[in-house]
Amino acid sequence: MADEINWWSEEFENLPVVGSIWVNYFIEAFSNPAADEDGDSRLSFNEIHEFANEAVQKYMSDYIFSNQEYLNLYLDIGYNPFAKPAYPNAVMNNYLGDNFIMKSMD
Repeated sequence: MADEINWWSEEFENLPVVGSIWVNYFIEAFSNPAADEDGDSRLSFNEIHEFANEAVQKYMSDYIFSNQEYLNLYLDIGYNPFAKPAYPNAVMNNYLGDNFIMKSMD
């Protein structure tokens, strides 16, 4: 079964990210100023999640769903990723509160 959040690419696939796509962008958020959506020089859990979620959506659209072989993995199980405009949409349950700061950008 195709699982967009756990999509794991291998070196032989020649994709830009090797390993976990989600983890790659989650970690990238810590060093990318664009992740600081409100510009307060602090990264909240929600900002990091949103940055990673949008990056995964773009990656999947640009590299996975544009490749017929990979797209077929979804279509073969009866799921059309183009049926939803913002797919995949990772859901994170944040029990830490809206202002839980993960990193100061200063």
